[in-house]
Amino acid sequence: MQQYRPCLKIVFLSLFLLTLAPVLFAQDYLDPSKPIEVRVKDLISRMTLDEKYRQMGNSVPGIPRLGVPAYNYWSEALHGVARQGLATVFPQADALGSTWDPVLLQQITTVVSIEARAKTNAGSQKNLTFWSPTINLLRDPRWGREEEGYSEDPYLTGRMAVGFIKGMQGDDPKYLRTVSTIKHFAANNSEFNRHRGSSDMDERDLREYYLAAFKAGVVDGHVQSLMGAYNALNRVPCCASKELMTDILRGEWGFDGFTVSDCGAIADIYTGHRFAKTSQEAAAMGVKAGTDINCGGVYQSSLKRALEQGLIAESDIDLALFRAFRARFRLGEFDPDSMVTYRSIPISELDSQAHRDLALLAAKKAIVLLKNDKGILPLDAKSLKSIAVIGPNANRAIFGGYSGTPSFSVSPLDGIRNKLKAPQHAFIRIKAESFSDQSGIKTGPCREGGRNVGYVNEGDWVKFAAIDFADGCSGVEVRVASQSKGGTMEFRLDGLTGPKIASVVVQSTGNWQKWVTLSAAAGPAAGIHDLYIKFYGTGFDDLINLNWFEFKPVNPNYRAALNSGGVVVDYVEGCTVGGRDESGIAAAAALAEKADAAVVVVGTDLTVSDEERDRSNIGLPGVQEKLVQAVYAANPKTVVVLVNGPRLEINWIQENAPGILCAWYGGQSQGAAIADVLFGDYNPGGKLTTTWYKTLDDVPAIYKYDVREGNRTYWYYEGEPLYPFGHGLSYTTFAYSGLKLSARAAKAGAAVKVSLTLANTGTREGDEVVQLYIRNNDPAEKLPKKKLVGFERVTLKAGQKKTVTIPLAVNGETLGYWDASAHAFRLNPAAIDVMVGSSSGDIRLTGKLRVTSGGIDKAGGKK
Repeated sequence: MQQYRPCLKIVFLSLFLLTLAPVLFAQDYLDPSKPIEVRVKDLISRMTLDEKYRQMGNSVPGIPRLGVPAYNYWSEALHGVARQGLATVFPQADALGSTWDPVLLQQITTVVSIEARAKTNAGSQKNLTFWSPTINLLRDPRWGREEEGYSEDPYLTGRMAVGFIKGMQGDDPKYLRTVSTIKHFAANNSEFNRHRGSSDMDERDLREYYLAAFKAGVVDGHVQSLMGAYNALNRVPCCASKELMTDILRGEWGFDGFTVSDCGAIADIYTGHRFAKTSQEAAAMGVKAGTDINCGGVYQSSLKRALEQGLIAESDIDLALFRAFRARFRLGEFDPDSMVTYRSIPISELDSQAHRDLALLAAKKAIVLLKNDKGILPLDAKSLKSIAVIGPNANRAIFGGYSGTPSFSVSPLDGIRNKLKAPQHAFIRIKAESFSDQSGIKTGPCREGGRNVGYVNEGDWVKFAAIDFADGCSGVEVRVASQSKGGTMEFRLDGLTGPKIASVVVQSTGNWQKWVTLSAAAGPAAGIHDLYIKFYGTGFDDLINLNWFEFKPVNPNYRAALNSGGVVVDYVEGCTVGGRDESGIAAAAALAEKADAAVVVVGTDLTVSDEERDRSNIGLPGVQEKLVQAVYAANPKTVVVLVNGPRLEINWIQENAPGILCAWYGGQSQGAAIADVLFGDYNPGGKLTTTWYKTLDDVPAIYKYDVREGNRTYWYYEGEPLYPFGHGLSYTTFAYSGLKLSARAAKAGAAVKVSLTLANTGTREGDEVVQLYIRNNDPAEKLPKKKLVGFERVTLKAGQKKTVTIPLAVNGETLGYWDASAHAFRLNPAAIDVMVGSSSGDIRLTGKLRVTSGGIDKAGGKK
C-alpha cells in the first residue's frame, strides 16, 4: 500500500526525536515498549502546572520542549467526516436508525474513520477524536435535534451505538483508528432551555430509559470518550454530577476513556444553572465530578485560581489529563509510523467508489414505505409517458446537520431523471486548479446548490467551470457571493478574445450578487462551454474571496430534446418548505393534471428543526399540505415522498394519498435511492424507529421528562398513533410461523432462544425486520405495554424461508424493572408475554414465559 506523508505533528515530533535522541529515548513516555499507563503518567509528570491547565480545553497548544503537538479534540462524524471539506456523506442518523442494521452502521463508520485517517495522513489539521454518535432518545417529536438520534427505544439505540463505536474505533488490539464520543450524557432532549434547563425524573425512568443506551455504548461498545450534557439532571448540572460522570459511568459501568463537556457547559454551571458562584467553582466542580476536558475556555482560564483557592488539588487535574492523554497515546500519536498501521491509509480511500456505493445502499435501506394503497408503488416506468415532479425538496439534496462536502449529490429530481433517462440540460464540471480549496470539487448535474470557491486575483480572468449544455438548453444562471463591498463582476462564455455566447456585467450592491443569466438568442450550442469570471473596480482588495456560487438551468425545454419513446419529466417547485406563498400551487396542479403520475417531494430542512431550534408543532411546515392536496386533486395517481429529518404529522396525506415514502435526509445519493425505490429496482425494508403521532394534544410538554406517567413512546402511549413504532411496508409479503422458546428453566443470566420461521410469500426479494417484544405482567408495577428486546433484519428471495433465532436475555434489566429501594434491577416472579412481529402494532406470533424463583418456565406459544 502506498505510503503518504504523515501529518505535520508527526513530522515535528520525528525531527525533535532525532535532534534530542540521547535524552528522549530514555524517557518512558516515548518508549513504545512501555505499558501505556506508565507512558502517560511519565508525560504528565514532566508538565508544569501552566502547561497542564492549557491542555484541558478542546483546542490545546503544543508543548515543544516535550515534543507534544497541538491538538484539537473537536471533530464531528455523525454521518461522515463533517466540516472538513471532501468526504462521503451518508444518510442522517435517524435515517440510519431506520435501517435497523447495526452491522451496516459499523460498515459505514469503518468507512468514516478510514476517510478521517486518510485526511489526517495527507496533512489535515483536524485530529482524530470525533464527537459522535448522538444517542439521546427521541422521546419527543418537537426536539430540534431529532434527526441526530436513532430511536425513541433504548435497546435499538444501544445496538446502533455499539455498531457505530466499533466501526469508528477499529479492531486493532493496540491502536484506535479514531476515538468515538457518545453524547449527550444524560437526558438531553430539548433545545429551548438547553443552557439552563433541568431534566427531572425518578430513578426508575433514569435507569430503565434514559441511561440504557449509554450503558450499552460503554459496556458493549467500549467507547473511549463521552460528552457531558448542557442540562441539569434533577437540578444538578450533568457536567458537575459526580453521580453521573464518576459513580455510574466509571464505578458501575467500568468506563476507561475520557469525558468532555458540551461546548460552554462548564460555563453554564455558574452562568445558566447558577449552581456555582464563580468560574473557579464551576471549573473545580467539573473536574472533581469527572469531566476531564472542557469544550470552552473555563478550565484553561480558571483552574489556576481554583487551585490557589483550595477548590481543587493538582492530583485531580493529573487524573483528568491522564484519561485524555491515554486516548491520544492509543491513537498512536507518540509512536513511529511503522507501528501504527492506520498511518498507511492513503488519500485514495477518500471518496472511493466503494464508499459511494455504501452511501447509496444505506440510503436505500433507510427508506420506509409508509403506505401503498392498491399497489400504486412501484411505478411502472414502461407505461409512463410523462411524470410531474413537484415540491420544495425535489430539486435539492438535503444532508442535515453535521455534514461533510461530497464530490457530488443527487436530488430526487436528479434521481428520477437519471432513472428514466430523461434529457438533462446542463452539467457543471468545476475546474479546481484556479482555487485555493482543492477539496470541494463537484461533478454532476446543474442544480441549485454551491460550494466554497476560494480566492481569485483582482482583475484576472479565471476559468472556473465547464458547462456541458444539452440540446434545447436555453442557458444557465449563475449567482456568486463574495466578500467585496462594491465593484464589477463580469462573466463570459467561450474564450476571452474570440466570439462569445454571452458577456454580462453586474454592479455589486452587497455581498450577494443577483442571478446573472448567461444565454444567447438561439441558446448555446450543445457541448461544453467554458465559463470565465473577473472582478474589477472599486472596493476590492488584491484577492477576492468567492464564498459561494450556484448554478441552475434556465427554462429547460425538456420536451424539445426528447428522443422517441422517452419519458417527459417536468418539474415545478410549487412552494418553499416554510413559506406562506401559495402562488406556485396552481402551476403545480396544472403540471400534475397533464402527467401520467405525480411525485410530490415535501418535508423539512434545517430552517424548520435543528440544534437550538425546537418545533412548536409537527405538521408539514408552510403551505406544503395545500400543495399536496392540490396535486392529488389534479391527479389521483400521486405519490408523496417525505424528505425529512424529524417525524411529521401527515394525517390528511395518510388518509388520501395512495403512496407514501419516508426517505429522510438520505445523504449524497438520496435521489438515486428514492428513484430505485419508486420504480421497483429496490424493495424498501426500512422501519420507523419512533411513534408517529396524529396529534400532540395528548403528549406532554417537551420539558416534562417523566416517561411512565407521561404518555410517551410506544412503551406507554395510550392513544392511537398515525404509524406505530417499527412500522414499514414492503413490495412483497412475509409470513411468520412456528414460534419456539428453547429453554424450559433458564437461570438468571442465561438466555432463552426465541425462534420462528419467516417466509417470503410474495413475488419479489425483500427485507423484513423481525422484532421481538416482551411485556411483564407484574400487577404491582407499571411496566411498558411492549418493550423491544431483540430484532434481526432478514433478506429473503421470493418463496424463500429461513429460521430466525433471537436470544432473549434472562435478567432484571431485560425482563424486570429498576427497584429504586434496592438501587438495582429486579426480576420478580411474573408472567411474561413474548411477542414477535413486523412492528409494535403488527404482532404475528405470541408466547408466554413464567418467571419463577428458580428461573424461567416456558408456558407455550401460539400464532
